[in-house]
Amino acid sequence: MIDVNFNPSFSLEHLIPQIRKTALLPNEERIAHILADRWIGYSKAQEAISKLQKLIDHPKRQRMPNLLIVGPTNNGKSMIIEKFKRMHKSISKENVPKEIMPIVSLQMPSDPTIARFYAMLLYNLGAPVTMKCKVADLEVLLQIIRSHETLGCYFSRMSSVGAIIQRGSKIAPK
Repeated sequence: MIDVNFNPSFSLEHLIPQIRKTALLPNEERIAHILADRWIGYSKAQEAISKLQKLIDHPKRQRMPNLLIVGPTNNGKSMIIEKFKRMHKSISKENVPKEIMPIVSLQMPSDPTIARFYAMLLYNLGAPVTMKCKVADLEVLLQIIRSHETLGCYFSRMSSVGAIIQRGSKIAPK
């Protein structure tokens, strides 16, 4: 690790005030700040956030609209979802047995099966699950999703979802 400490007499006038404070932090804190994820609201990302918000605000109906966000690796798709999740945090209310989870996000398993898909979704909902459960047992997921008032789901690794679909697996209807 390179040890760089700023001399207090060193001028930081070329930096905006927020960054001046960061530049004067101890090494570990400054490095952690530099390495932290950042939201960069470029136009396409803002457009995606706006479209996702319209989906959340859409009145409930039998066939809800959806959005597929496609782009090259390391192009900000996951950060868009993380930003959206931060905008719609889970809500717990006193004397209410269920949590409102507006957004559920999960990383698809590398070897996709309908059972692993259900298990990952249950896991991300905070439900106890074992990977040895049968699909029929995991279909309770639909009731759990409804009880959590989940408004949207995000799936990373769409190729895995595609593999499930290609196998002809069916997700239980509403």
